Amino acid sequence: MSGGTDSGVERWRFEADDYLRSSPAAVDGTVYVGVIGGSLYAVDATTGSQQWSFSSRHGVTATSAPVVADGTVYVGTRDRHLFAVDAASGTEEWRFETDNWATSTPAVAGDTVYIGTRSGTLYAVDADRGTERWRFTSDRRKYSWPTVAGDTVYYGGDGILWALDATTGTERWRFTHETAVRSPTAAVTNGEAVYTGGNGGVPLCELDPVTGDERRRLVPEPFSMDTWASAPPTVTDDTLYVGGGRRLYALDTATDEVRWACELDRNKIIAPPTVADGVVYVSAVHSSSTAGSVYAVDAADGTEYWQFKARDEIAAAPTVADGTVYVGGDEGTLYAIQAERGAATGDATQAGGGDAGADTQVDADAGCPSCGAALSGYDDPSFCPECGGDLGGCPECGADLSDRGEAPFCPDCGTRI
Repeated sequence: MSGGTDSGVERWRFEADDYLRSSPAAVDGTVYVGVIGGSLYAVDATTGSQQWSFSSRHGVTATSAPVVADGTVYVGTRDRHLFAVDAASGTEEWRFETDNWATSTPAVAGDTVYIGTRSGTLYAVDADRGTERWRFTSDRRKYSWPTVAGDTVYYGGDGILWALDATTGTERWRFTHETAVRSPTAAVTNGEAVYTGGNGGVPLCELDPVTGDERRRLVPEPFSMDTWASAPPTVTDDTLYVGGGRRLYALDTATDEVRWACELDRNKIIAPPTVADGVVYVSAVHSSSTAGSVYAVDAADGTEYWQFKARDEIAAAPTVADGTVYVGGDEGTLYAIQAERGAATGDATQAGGGDAGADTQVDADAGCPSCGAALSGYDDPSFCPECGGDLGGCPECGADLSDRGEAPFCPDCGTRI
């Protein structure tokens, strides 16, 4: 199902020093993002201004997204390390050396950080001290990011998904994808089922979480079993959301029924969908160019709310927090997009686009006109940090734009609107 024609509204964009191919983390008003061959950045979620940057010798690995827990940012790097960085200051807390590029996104559960490397090794590391608790090794060089559910860690490589004891690293079971062309990932729901596969044409399989036995394969018509899914799945409650080529599907996990399918123009889904507040957000790559898009789709019926067209390829899943969608592009741009459904207007491809040129700027002492939140603690915000409502003003410096006429830039700082 499709039909939405609105353009996603850009609130701000931040230019990093290299490719952005991993998902950002958004916590407590700060967005953390790592770039390949570059740095780990902390960016103000309201203004898009840089708070700090942290650099290792060879930069932050493109496929390792930062994870924030208890005031610490954990991220893997190409110089064979897992780093723990203070979330407030960007100061290194500790580093842990790995046997190869620390390529996977870390998983933090309790006082343990789990991270996989390019050689297929999975490490369990003490989150406070940076010391090794255990490691799991295999001869599978393709890797996935670990998923922790209860006392089990799920980890994949070259067509095999392992279930490991989270405390000891002991293998409980393994499941082999006979048609796998990439590493499997796992999505777990309520401890009742494990769903794996779905990237690079791997069939989606539902597994028993205790034994690892295959229960069934989820393949909607008219696709063949081995080719239909192009991205890993995301599971919420009784629905599985997955990309199949140019379509986003919602499958009933109990019946395998296709609840809806949304056609995404000529764009192919290559990253797991993100589900937040009844909306599915998904990244897609244009089939004949290097451009990318982010879509917002109703989780209940597949209606497309809006599409945000980026100037560069978007290869990672978007992150949603406090009314804003954050996603990075291949040219090093971190985009902040308004998450509201169906409220978008304007050209999303213009720098600083969206509704930044509102007629009046909100008085911070008066509070947000949408939710009433106090704004006195913020320096001329361009949108409400509580509900995400647009407040007008320049997204860079906060200047009043009501007198700029049709000028495409801010009269105070020169930012293009």
